[in-house]
Amino acid sequence: MGVFKRGGIYWYEFEFLGQRVRDSAHTRNKELACSIERARRKAMEESAGGVKRPKPLLFRKAGRTWLAGNAHWSESYREINTLKFSHVVPFFGKLLITEISNEKISSFQSKRQDAGAAGREINMETGVLRMILRQHGL
Repeated sequence: MGVFKRGGIYWYEFEFLGQRVRDSAHTRNKELACSIERARRKAMEESAGGVKRPKPLLFRKAGRTWLAGNAHWSESYREINTLKFSHVVPFFGKLLITEISNEKISSFQSKRQDAGAAGREINMETGVLRMILRQHGL
């Protein structure tokens, strides 16, 4: 177990939760291969322990990716979600998805209510926000 060379390229091997993990490090540098092995083992341990490390991503970009990734939607459903997303973007667009908190969501809902939006519309906008955050594990 550890790092070994095969055909001039370093590979790593270790056991995790009773399962053997063997993969190429895609490098000829032994030190780099060792650090790649440590990183892979650490990621697997964090994953098994329930630690989530979301990537920093702007909400605006995450929302556009979410809209584009749902090609199976009907045209009317896509139109509704695009409209609701357009109401959410001015408030959350410049934030990272990891910065969106319960307090910011409540503040958004209050501002939309003060602007005269109907309760159903606010709930649908919050639903769009929720779907985007859930897609990224938040």
